[in-house]
Amino acid sequence: MGSKRGGTILIVLGCLMLFTGLVIFLLSTISAERRRVQNRVALEQCRQWKSVDATYVESQIRLATTQDGKAWCTMPGLIRTYAADVQPAVAFKLYSASNAQIAGELNYKAIAEEDAPAKWADSLEEWTDINSPSVTSGQFPIIDPEALGKIEGFSIDEERSTEMPVRWLYLLQDGSLVVPQ
Repeated sequence: MGSKRGGTILIVLGCLMLFTGLVIFLLSTISAERRRVQNRVALEQCRQWKSVDATYVESQIRLATTQDGKAWCTMPGLIRTYAADVQPAVAFKLYSASNAQIAGELNYKAIAEEDAPAKWADSLEEWTDINSPSVTSGQFPIIDPEALGKIEGFSIDEERSTEMPVRWLYLLQDGSLVVPQ
C-alpha cells in the first residue's frame, strides 16, 4: 500500500512539474511576443515620424502653390504669393521658423534677425548650425569657408559667416511639431 501511495505522489508531482513547465513556457512566449509587438509598433511609429519634416515642407509648398487667383514664385527657402493686383500676398517659409507664413511686404533684415538672431549660438536647445563641420571628417556639408577667394563668383557678405543657424523642430509624442520660442 505504501508503494502505491508513493507511486501516486510521483505521478502527481510529475504532472505538476509538467503543468508548471507548460505554464512557464506559455508565459515566456507571451512575454516575448509582447516585446516583439511593442518593438514593431515603435518601429512603425519611427517610420511615420521620419517623414514629418518633409511633409511639413510639402504642405507649405502645396498651400502656397494651389491658391486660386494668386501667382507664386520661389526662392531658396521661400515661396512668395502675389494677389491679382500684383501686390505681395503671403510668403511661405520652407524651413523651421516660429512664424512660417508672413502676409504682405517682407522686411528681409527683420526676417533674418527673427529667424537667426545674432546670439543664436547661446541657445543650442533652440538652434543648430546646419553647416557645422562633420565631427569625423571636418568637412562642411554646405559651404566650405576655405572656398572663399578660390571659386570665381563665390563670396559672403562681410556681416555674415558660413554659419547657417536654423531652429530645431521638436516632434512631440502626440505627433505635433513645435518650434521653440
